[in-house]
Parts: sequence; C-alpha cells; structure tokens
Amino acid sequence: MTGTITVNGSPPEGAMIKLIKLGEPVDSRKSDCWALVKEDGSYSFSTYEVGDGVPKGEYAWILRWPQNSMQLVPDKLGEEFWSLEEPYMTVTVDGRTELSPVELTNVKLK
Repeated sequence: MTGTITVNGSPPEGAMIKLIKLGEPVDSRKSDCWALVKEDGSYSFSTYEVGDGVPKGEYAWILRWPQNSMQLVPDKLGEEFWSLEEPYMTVTVDGRTELSPVELTNVKLK
C-alpha cells in the first residue's frame, strides 16, 4: 500500500507513518505497519518485509516527523499526529493499493 503526504505544501522527508490495527492486533507478535516518507512525499507500507503492504482491517493512522533521522524524538510536529487515543484519521485496508493523498496545512512546526 502506498500514498503521498505534504505538510504545509512540502513533503516531510524522513517522517514515519504507522498504521495501528484497531481491535485485535495484526498477528500474535503485534506487528506494526509502517512507512518512511521519501523526498518526493511518497511512502510505501511494510509489515513483515520492506514494501509488503498492510493486512486487511481498520487502522489508526499516526505520523511523527523526527528532527533527526537517527531518533524518533523530538517530533517536528509536536506529537500532534502521534496519538492512538485521537488519531489524525482511520484507514480501512480492503485490497486497495493506494491511499488518498494526505495534505496537512497550517501545521505549526517545532
């Protein structure tokens, strides 16, 4: 599964997007579905192997954009999009291969 994202009109290169399954976990290991945003704003999700996609289900979509590519904190977005209690959006994975573009605007960067 792939997609694109911009923050205030620019791609957030190095940002991490996670899909956290709602309800039961993806598997007994509680695997994460994740993607790193590339220079052009595109991303491709991985669960078990790089680029293998996401199992079907309903997911919370969360985002973190680290100031340093070697560490996940501090977050340039101030943790605003990294909450499981109030995710930015939910996503239903049902066999689609591409998510609608995400355009975050008027975001205060830290």
